[in-house]
Amino acid sequence: MIDEISFIIPVFNERETLPELLKSLGGVISGVPKSEIIVINDASTDGSEGLVPGTVRLINSQKQCGYGASIKKGLRKAEYSKICIIDADGTYPPEAVRTLLENYRGEDMLVGKRENLDLSPLRRPVKWIINKFAGFLTGEKIPDLNSGLRIFKKDQAMKFFSYFPDGFSFTTTITAAFLTNGMTVNYEIIPYLKRSGKSSFRPFSDTKNMILLIIRTTLYFNPLKVLLPLGAFFVLIAAVVFGVSWEMGEILDATVSVLVSVAIQIFVLAFIADVVKQNKN
Repeated sequence: MIDEISFIIPVFNERETLPELLKSLGGVISGVPKSEIIVINDASTDGSEGLVPGTVRLINSQKQCGYGASIKKGLRKAEYSKICIIDADGTYPPEAVRTLLENYRGEDMLVGKRENLDLSPLRRPVKWIINKFAGFLTGEKIPDLNSGLRIFKKDQAMKFFSYFPDGFSFTTTITAAFLTNGMTVNYEIIPYLKRSGKSSFRPFSDTKNMILLIIRTTLYFNPLKVLLPLGAFFVLIAAVVFGVSWEMGEILDATVSVLVSVAIQIFVLAFIADVVKQNKN
């Protein structure tokens, strides 16, 4: 069982669900010797901040900063070595939190893998593609890339603090950062409730942004994982073009030279980026 933990709850217009969440959390963590709940009010307009009891630490933002920015504010203020982030939208029931607390065994991060995640027919294949792509780049299987309920070590997260984004991609970034740096990330199945209201998911732009984010994050922490396959791809294309040119009797096709040159430049860039990363470490 965890002996100390700080709960960080980013809030924006969650008047309907916040009171019940805070009440249930109070009961769940009553057995933890040292604990605190920090609510970061991201300039809510529905009076959510007025529903936070005095036993909970409240941080008010004067203007809306974003999901990730709110969590980062909470990280700065958190007193304890273990952090648990949880969404305030009522999708994570008390038993989900209890499951993580009871199954935490000292790993760098324990992620709540959402069970019965109700995705639209359009989102389901998109999520599968993104998870597989992220798994390829990080070299690890990722059952749930952006779950909003997870426990992690504060000192490990602070190593990447300056790289964490201010928006909703915080969870994706911290997952990729931990995995590409060899940290222990485990998953525990948790119940998940359907969120009320209409989804704001945009299939093309959101998928594109998520893939670019994963590439950027992996490129930052493990450039060889991205650049070496890219260079190999250009070598393969050059070989195919050379073979076709040979059959056509055009052995000195300029396209082959260009493709090989691009591949060499990518390989050189990959090793330079890796040296820079090693020096930063």
